Amino acid sequence: MKKIITFIAISIMLTSCEFGKLSTIQDDFVITVAAEPVQSYINLNIFNSKDGTNIPESVSISFSGPDADQIFTASGTSDFKIENGLITVGVNRNYVLSADNPLNVTANFSAVGYLTAQRTISFDGSDIREEQVGLLEEENLPKSIVFKSASEVLTGNKTTTDITVETSSSTNAEETIDFVIPADTEFYDEDGLVLTGTEITADFQTFDPTTPDLDALTVSTENPESLPAGFNEFPGSMEIGADASNKSSSNKTKINQGYLVPIASQLCLYYYVNGKKVWGTSRPTRINAWAWRGLVNPNTNQQVKAGDIIAVYRNVNGSNVKLVDVPLVSYRGWFRAQFTAPGPGIYSYGFEVFPSANCSANSTINSVKFNNTGRRSFYFYSVANKYNPNRPIRYGYMYFDGVYEVTNRSSRRWSNRALALLEDDMVLKIYNYSYDERRFKVVYNKEVSKCELDGQTTDISNTDCFAQRNMDLTVDCPDATYRLNNTYVYYKPEGRRWYSYFDRVINSQLNGKTPCLEAGIKYQFGFWYNGWKETPPLTEVEMIDLYKNFDLDLICREIRANR
Repeated sequence: MKKIITFIAISIMLTSCEFGKLSTIQDDFVITVAAEPVQSYINLNIFNSKDGTNIPESVSISFSGPDADQIFTASGTSDFKIENGLITVGVNRNYVLSADNPLNVTANFSAVGYLTAQRTISFDGSDIREEQVGLLEEENLPKSIVFKSASEVLTGNKTTTDITVETSSSTNAEETIDFVIPADTEFYDEDGLVLTGTEITADFQTFDPTTPDLDALTVSTENPESLPAGFNEFPGSMEIGADASNKSSSNKTKINQGYLVPIASQLCLYYYVNGKKVWGTSRPTRINAWAWRGLVNPNTNQQVKAGDIIAVYRNVNGSNVKLVDVPLVSYRGWFRAQFTAPGPGIYSYGFEVFPSANCSANSTINSVKFNNTGRRSFYFYSVANKYNPNRPIRYGYMYFDGVYEVTNRSSRRWSNRALALLEDDMVLKIYNYSYDERRFKVVYNKEVSKCELDGQTTDISNTDCFAQRNMDLTVDCPDATYRLNNTYVYYKPEGRRWYSYFDRVINSQLNGKTPCLEAGIKYQFGFWYNGWKETPPLTEVEMIDLYKNFDLDLICREIRANR
């Protein structure tokens, strides 16, 4: 009878300090033999959103939602310990999963000095995949995010003077946003009661939607495989509901859903009275948002001008609710949108666009495929209105070799959501980081809709050097055959602060297209199972020699002794 060996082969071959024939095992090494306890593996990769490096502080993770108690680590425990930014989780093997019956849970991530993040994770029965999660370091934010805070003494639970804050875009000096909390403002709790206190603290966050150019992309991040995390951090959305253009319609399902083309940075407002969260205010916050003069109105295909209408939305329970339409006002050759925020919250604003019925948000994806005949590679992409291609409404990513398929159901995943928004008059732009050239490249840039891509296979193959390895990690002992399954192996040059994908072990076979390793350079290899397993620095020759010369008899004896 075949059993699954949970981490013996790679743990011995890759975590032993012996480079020749193994005669000893590390003192703290424990062999565990068991049937695979979980299914639908997801490898969570958590890192600093700014540069993609590991978070040195301890990262905590918890799961919530119906049946969240069915989530376990790959080794079948509830000890969700993240090491080197990685952890592999899955669903209880006895839980019925399928593409039509996925388990959706909310993953909550937190670390000291970082903003708490949430991500909806969908376990749909697929073998294994990776989800990337970036955390924002409070004192070291990405360039596209600006955070400013202001405090004021309250008298009689009210402000006595205007609280004024100005933020500027880090990529376009023309784009500034002014916030004013007026004097004589009271602050309310969740129940609408006045919050009593002596000090109000107002936090303002702005999120620049502009995509940097290739040179800026290349130098702005240490880990190029983390880009989507830094760009998708705005907790709101540029998507707008089907009834936004005609609230009086009695047949809303026939009205196309749309999106906003941002004119400036998007906004989050958070207020606190003596540390207590504010839910409402007696007087609205005044906002002036200055637009970039080079922006194009997507509804006229003309450069912005005074009188162009800007729509303002507020995020309510995860959906955008329209507040008001305002005209752009000219001031000394500049244009600004003036509006008020009824209270703290997440605000989106820009030009409303409602695509034609030919291909809209309501159009489903049957099968959109991308092909990569090279090594497994990271692809980062944006979806934008064709008149403002550098102002995407959302970003996505793919990390694959072979064929990557997006269907209607998988388009709901965080990584694929942008593709579901690819409608008429939009541009899909796909980037790939070339390790050979050490820079980002644009491998696809075209006006196209998801309807045109549906049923097609688009080649975006990576041309970086790769090695075709064939390693059989099966352990044939006299009493049984032990196998390792569904495990990602990572690597990094000695001294680098983050790991990259090396290869995947399927049914004890490591035989994919792995990155080329430089002769004489030492690398570390690692994977997650019952915690992070990591090798000492090894050259390619040492790694192969270790694989070819491990002591099978010793491994079998250790299995029998520890099962």
